[in-house]
Amino acid sequence: MVDFGNAFQTDKPAGDLVLPPDLRLGVTKADGTIHEIGPVNPGGQWYAQSAGLWETPTGRALTAAELTELGRGPLVLYQGAPTRATKLGAEDPRGMYLRSDEMVYRMSPGDTAQVTLTVSQFGRPVAGKTVNFQAVVMPTGNGPPIPAIGVTVPASAVSGAAGRVTVTITAHDVGEQSRAHIDGQVGAADPRGGAGGDRARGAVGGLWLGRSGGGDQSAAA
Repeated sequence: MVDFGNAFQTDKPAGDLVLPPDLRLGVTKADGTIHEIGPVNPGGQWYAQSAGLWETPTGRALTAAELTELGRGPLVLYQGAPTRATKLGAEDPRGMYLRSDEMVYRMSPGDTAQVTLTVSQFGRPVAGKTVNFQAVVMPTGNGPPIPAIGVTVPASAVSGAAGRVTVTITAHDVGEQSRAHIDGQVGAADPRGGAGGDRARGAVGGLWLGRSGGGDQSAAA
């Protein structure tokens, strides 16, 4: 099951999706070639009726060989035949994914919130993974992160047996931090996995692929 929610444009507000032609989902094998899992060719009121969920392959079960490849290779969304593929989106080459259970925490000075995340690799929980955190102002562009003065988070935490990481966010008084019509600050507890601080997802062409159900990595406060 693939979730394409908010992944494609529409021809008008609340209109039909504008899907690239000959769209397919596959898995990248160890030799770099692509094995096709199945086409992505919904029609009619598919998006309105399914919220973007698409089941593939259709009409058959995954083979044992496909399950093996999916356990060690990244997903890829592409156009055309596998040998002449135009990639539109690809999973992180390492298969790493970091997912927050909840995305938004509305907090007043002095409040605390428990934030739980799951670390997975090719869809399986990963134990013993160090996740580094930093509190930043919610990004609005591609510039460097700005430290958030109203939110504190621990520097790091290690995932448990089920790949779960739980940390505590604390909110503080930010003083005069007006955002036009409302006072306050929108901050993000930005988690990154492993040494080097790489984000735990990969993207090609602006379309993110991951296996734990989509959504944003950051837990916003």
